[in-house]
Amino acid sequence: MKLSKLTRFAITGMMTCSMALTTIGTMATAAPVIATVNPGDTNLSDKLPAEVTVKVNKLAFKDASSTPQDNTGGLMDYIGADPLPGVEFKMYDVRAVFDAIKADDPTLKNDQIMAMITGDWDTYKAGAVDKGNATTNSAGVATFSGVKTRQADGAKKYALYLFEELPSAANAGNDNYFMSPPFVAGFPIKNEAGKHYKTVNLYAKNSGIEKDLVAPGENGGQSGDGGNTWNFEVGKTVTYKANVNIPHHISDTLSDGSYKYSSLIIRDEMTTSGTDFVGIKKITAGSTDVTTLFNNLNKYTDSNQDGWTGNAGFEYNIPLKGDGAPSAAALTALLDAIKGESLTFEYEMKINDQAVPTEDIGNGFQVTFDGKTIVDVAQDIETGGYKFKKYDTEDDSALAGAKFIISRVKNGVTQYAQFYYGTATTPSTGDTSLVNANGTYTPAMIDWTIIEDDATKITSGTLGNLQINGLGSGNYKLIETDAPEGYKLPVAPANETAFTIKLGSDGFEALTQNNQLHKDVANTPDDGLLPTTGGTGIAAFLIMGTAAMGTAVYYKKRRA
Repeated sequence: MKLSKLTRFAITGMMTCSMALTTIGTMATAAPVIATVNPGDTNLSDKLPAEVTVKVNKLAFKDASSTPQDNTGGLMDYIGADPLPGVEFKMYDVRAVFDAIKADDPTLKNDQIMAMITGDWDTYKAGAVDKGNATTNSAGVATFSGVKTRQADGAKKYALYLFEELPSAANAGNDNYFMSPPFVAGFPIKNEAGKHYKTVNLYAKNSGIEKDLVAPGENGGQSGDGGNTWNFEVGKTVTYKANVNIPHHISDTLSDGSYKYSSLIIRDEMTTSGTDFVGIKKITAGSTDVTTLFNNLNKYTDSNQDGWTGNAGFEYNIPLKGDGAPSAAALTALLDAIKGESLTFEYEMKINDQAVPTEDIGNGFQVTFDGKTIVDVAQDIETGGYKFKKYDTEDDSALAGAKFIISRVKNGVTQYAQFYYGTATTPSTGDTSLVNANGTYTPAMIDWTIIEDDATKITSGTLGNLQINGLGSGNYKLIETDAPEGYKLPVAPANETAFTIKLGSDGFEALTQNNQLHKDVANTPDDGLLPTTGGTGIAAFLIMGTAAMGTAVYYKKRRA
């Protein structure tokens, strides 16, 4: 397992992490534990208070030294970050929304549900209860008093709240900053000593940028560690959606008519090779499609174009003034459409045959506004693979030339894998061109057919090796169809080897005589011809038997 896998324990959906409190002890009997203790804090209680005060802190982060951290519930010290007064927040009770989603799909984890609510807040807002507004004071603190920690109904469920930052009027509050995305807090909220906070301090994520996969379950398998990684079959298209809240002041001008700010750069790039950029599906500002306005600037490049350096991705590099700035009309039309809006990019990547099985491929979306850069990443993606080794039962030597197909069962129907290589538009059916010297097969795409004879055949290599890359999560069978010359093909189902692709697991299994896993033997040589007794002409049979046995020994020695 790669060290990078440790990062998978991050919360699903970056919109609920970094600066958003993610404790939500409601849903289970065990209360969550806040990661740190505020030394000397007297704002604590042994029992959960019926009501608490919630203080939402809004800070202006100006450089990397004040990088946001996970919330603790207690006071936190950010060196280099200034209070941001005049920012209005609205608090919503979202317990009913959470319960409705959970009832609809009990398999969802708490973090996944919170990511759904915050990631599609405009949809879920109608089911939430408005609990009022508060505006940050000179210290950058918006205070909500009398916040109940449990629901009023008979079930006495713990309360769950969402905090939404509202856009400020011109020249006030957050007008000149990226707004924070919605974030969720749930009770009880404790420190690591098990004490309850009577005043809860939350720190709003100030980057105003978020990135996520769109409906990954349609094509991929999810990890079991909180959903921060997804496994996909090679050739599958992966859709991303990235949001950034654009400052209202982006269109401000100076006395000479030039724009106040100098540049806007929006860039997306995968962290490693293994994907192709397919294209941008749509760009919206609020509910308005602004794709054409962006493209009218002629300031766009992607990894399919000359001049791009890096892994799959795209970039809009837009000077707002000076040499290279777009035409005034095109730039004005764009800035007027996006100022103060939530700008959303929806685009697609495709897993290719360069993807290394089980290697995480991340995706970074970054926005640079007047020299200040903010970044967010989506869940990691990867593809799977499996290795096999073919052996002789007699002397454990490696066997080349055994042919196989791969099957799976989906929706009760057996399907067989067809491999597409390179840019081919038709699948390979298993001709001699698939005799791979090292037994490694890296298709560019895998399709599935219900006709066994149409399956792609793959062949064990010179060292008996067989490796299949590009498989998604799931259960499969490797079916031997042709034994090497001079060896017997096991009778079904003994010619079938079951295997499973799962996240972070580059499997290795030996093909065995009875196709039981983890044994170092496989095909048995063809039987020799033994002499019989009785009847006329026994001497002739003995001579033939002796000759046959000698041939078998000589043939075997040649293959040893």
